[in-house]
Amino acid sequence: MLSNNCAHPRPSTGQETAVEPLPQRQGQDAAIRSEQLFEGRSTLEIEHEGCRYFLRATRSGKLILTK
Repeated sequence: MLSNNCAHPRPSTGQETAVEPLPQRQGQDAAIRSEQLFEGRSTLEIEHEGCRYFLRATRSGKLILTK
């Protein structure tokens, strides 16, 4: 179960360092950092079971998933 205690990162300065992998937690799926998914973009297109979804990162550090 995911907790709702996530800290919102500061806005990007363009000088980010290399991203370290998150530690594996026994019995849970692997976590992927959003920076790795977005690779500098603000929107990511996801295909799931034949449908297209869009994951968008807002300027305030929140994620919005739309169909």
